[in-house]
Amino acid sequence: MADRLQRGGQATACACRGFVCQAPVTEPASLATQLSESRQISAEGQVPTEANHPKGKG
Repeated sequence: MADRLQRGGQATACACRGFVCQAPVTEPASLATQLSESRQISAEGQVPTEANHPKGKG
């Protein structure tokens, strides 16, 4: 993970499930939203794909 870039010098994170990751975010609330959406998709029994993971938030 040391090779991952920061955004604007801020800590940056993204939610990943399987081999699909959402867009990197720097705001804790944005990460919480990504995690919530990821849990919802998992609970619905969907296979993680780019189509069911929103991108560009944060």
